[in-house]
Amino acid sequence: MKTIITSHKQTDFDALASIVAATYIYPGSTGVVPSEVSSNVSRFLSTHKTAFELILPKEVKHEQIERLVVVDTGSWQRLDRMDKCKDMDIEIHIWDHHAPGNIDADKATREDVGATVTLLIREIEKNEIKLDPLTSTLMLLGLYEDTGRLSFPSTTSEDARAAAFLLDNGADLNVAHFFLNPPFEERQKEILFEMMKHTEKLNIHNFRIGINIIPLEGKTTTLAGIVSTYRSIINVDAIFAIFVTNGRSTVIARSGTESLNAVSY
Repeated sequence: MKTIITSHKQTDFDALASIVAATYIYPGSTGVVPSEVSSNVSRFLSTHKTAFELILPKEVKHEQIERLVVVDTGSWQRLDRMDKCKDMDIEIHIWDHHAPGNIDADKATREDVGATVTLLIREIEKNEIKLDPLTSTLMLLGLYEDTGRLSFPSTTSEDARAAAFLLDNGADLNVAHFFLNPPFEERQKEILFEMMKHTEKLNIHNFRIGINIIPLEGKTTTLAGIVSTYRSIINVDAIFAIFVTNGRSTVIARSGTESLNAVSY
C-alpha cells in the first residue's frame, strides 16, 4: 500500500472515474473509495465493483502509505478518514479541476477543464495505455456527468478529445445513458417542486440569477441533478441553491452561460 488514491466524500462519477484512471498512471497503487457515494455511483458499484481493485477507507493501513494521490478535490475536510496523513512524511499529488484547497501538495495538476478525469485521460493516452471497455465506460460516465455530456459552459476541447479517446477504447454510450439518467425518486421530486414555489430572482449585471434556500430533514441524494433540472425549468442564467440540514448549509451552483463560472466545491 505504498501509493493510495482517493477522492471526496459523496463521491460522484468524476471522482470515481478519476480514482480508477489514476491507478493506471501510478502502477501498483490502490484506489480508495469513500464510504459515502452518490446514489448513481452506488448503483454502478453494486454491479461492477469487483471489476476494479478498490478498497474502503477503513481498510487503509496508514503506516504503509508513502504517497497519497488526491483526485477531484484539494481539501482535507472532504476526504474520508485521511486525517492521519496530514502529519505524515509522505509525498502528496493532486489532480483536480477546481480552485486550490488546503492540501499542500508536492505535485499538483490543476487545469480549467470540464472534468478531473480529462486530465488523467490525457496522461493515459500520452503513455499509450490501453483501456478495457468497462473502464472506458466508467471514465466516460465521469466526463459526461461533470460536463453535461459536453454541453456545460465549462466544457473544453480537451474534454471532447478525451471523450473521443474513450469511445475509441470501447466506452458504451448505452451504459452511460442508463446510469446518468435515473428517474427522480419521490423525495427528489418533492424537493424540486418545493424549490419551484420559492425562488428569489435577481438581475445582476444583466444576468438572471436565482437563489433558493431549502431546509432539509435527513440526508438526500442527487441534489446536484435536482439543481441542474431546476435551473433549466426556471430559465435563469445561474442558480444558487442553499440546502440547510441541522444548522449546516450546502451550496450547489449551476450556470448556463460561459460568462458565469459557477462551481460547487
